Amino acid sequence: ENELRKDIDHGMQHFRLVYQPVVEYQNDRPVWHGAEALLRYSNPELPNLTQMELIETLEFSDMIIPVGRWVIEQAIKECARWHKMGLPAYINVNISAQQVSDANLVDHITGCCRSAGLDCRWLVCELTETSLVKNFEIANQFCQALMLKGVGVALDDFGTGYSSFNYLRRLPISQIKVDREYVQHLETEEYHRIILRCLYDLSQTLHLNLCVEGVENQQIVDLLRQMGVPLM
Repeated sequence: ENELRKDIDHGMQHFRLVYQPVVEYQNDRPVWHGAEALLRYSNPELPNLTQMELIETLEFSDMIIPVGRWVIEQAIKECARWHKMGLPAYINVNISAQQVSDANLVDHITGCCRSAGLDCRWLVCELTETSLVKNFEIANQFCQALMLKGVGVALDDFGTGYSSFNYLRRLPISQIKVDREYVQHLETEEYHRIILRCLYDLSQTLHLNLCVEGVENQQIVDLLRQMGVPLM
């Protein structure tokens, strides 16, 4: 905690973002759709700190609020840079349970978009079921406020929690991201293929974007394309 606080006070010196691409297949060709911004931390004083320990410490200490705001600001700036290069693409940013309770976060998001010259519709905020369960009413207000500004809302790690389907009815979700757990055994498990086909049909019926996480080889790409899954 002391090292993290020191880094925050010194301009996030050991923090950085990496971007995981999201592609969409159009006419048998992969087209860059956007990217998910992922936080990384490299501090020589903490050489064995895992990604899970980093996030848990930030959340436990409430440092996730300033770090989360920094992530949003940097991700929006990067997305605006892509647009200026003639590469219109979306940027997805993860939002934790503590951030959902940050009363000024929506204003911060829209302010960052305005400063960077990026239309809010190119931003997608990803929420997990954990962040929704802790205080659903606040999360619902947060999602509604984002929707009014044109920001998309994605339900992350879909299919791993208990109430995921219930949230589709109760929240203004624009995208569902299927957890990588369903992809890892897609080639060998008919069960997972059936689930994914059902999720795709559901997304089509509800007019939601469906994105599948953890796609890492051509065989999985081919299987998903056979099902009609557009984003991966």
